[in-house]
Order: sequence, then structure tokens, then C-alpha cells
Amino acid sequence: MDFVICNVTDEEELDAVLAFERRIFGGAAFARTGEYAREKWVERLAEGRDLLLYVRTGGEISAMAFARIGADGNMTAGPVATDARYRRKGLGRALLDELERWARARGVHMLTLGAVESAEDFYLKCGYAPLLFVQTKPPHTLEALRALSAGCREAWSFDDGADIRLMLITDGIDRNLQHRYDEAFPGCSTQTVFVKGII
Repeated sequence: MDFVICNVTDEEELDAVLAFERRIFGGAAFARTGEYAREKWVERLAEGRDLLLYVRTGGEISAMAFARIGADGNMTAGPVATDARYRRKGLGRALLDELERWARARGVHMLTLGAVESAEDFYLKCGYAPLLFVQTKPPHTLEALRALSAGCREAWSFDDGADIRLMLITDGIDRNLQHRYDEAFPGCSTQTVFVKGII
């Protein structure tokens, strides 16, 4: 299949790719805030320091992958999406290869991305390792989150009194542990995220 990977170069292209994201993810994409808000992507576009990729197949956008380099020097990718009509045709793999090439050229050592369940096998096949990300707010505590994670190693944690986050190294995708967190901590958010060392 013929396709072209493009960099977003202006706000018109950015809006077209964000409209593609809304079509793929629905309402969740409309609620983008913080680091994923349109205004943040406009800032990054102007600064030219982050990667805003999309794929054109024929005359339409068929896939996308945005990525940003954090203060820690590592790269977080997201959103990443491929239109269902174009899956299993090499577009997603080509985007990941480009993200990894770009990261390597900038001295990035780790790439992290979130995934919907339907994409998890794809990321595993591409050499990414799964971690469990847990996020909550008081009255829950970091100690309580840690207590439920027996048997898992902690990759990192964060607690500023308002937000509490825990990243766990698991032996694969662990839905049982994810469900235990969801049940034990009402209002908490869990997601399997994927990491890959970039050498």
C-alpha cells in the first residue's frame, strides 16, 4: 500500500489531524486537556521541538502519532491511531519506526505510550513492554496503592497531595490487578502503558 508520512506544519494541518483523532476515539478526544489540549499542540508546533506525524493514504489522513519530549528527556507518544480501514497494512509500524528514529537522533532513551486494549498486541509485537499505570486522588494514598501491588516492582511514583500516580512493572498485561485497583479505589484510573528502550 502506498502512503506518505508527513509532519504537521501549520494549524490547518493540526486541526485536520485532531479531527481525525476525534473520529477514531470519539468523545474521549473532545475532552483533551492539559498536555494533550489543542493549545499545547499549537505551542509545540510553533516551538518545533516535538513530533506531530500523520499518514496520508490517497487523499485522506489514515493514521497519526504525536509525541513530546518531557523534562526527563524521555518521549511520550500519544495520541497514536490508525483508521480501522488501514490497520494491518504497515502504517502503524512505519509511524513507530519514525518515532523511534526521531527519538534516537535526539538522544532519547525511553519511549512511553498508552494504548487502547485493541492495540496492545500490536505494541507487544513491536517490542514494547507493558506497565500498569494507576492514578487517583485523596483520600486514597500512595501507601494504599502500593499495598495492593504486592509482587510487582515499582517503576516510579508521584504524590503531590492532589494527584497520586504509581507505575508498576508487571509480568505482562495484568487485567486482574487492573480490576483489583478499579474495585478497591473508586474513581481511580488505570491503564496499561507500553515502554521501549531506544538505543
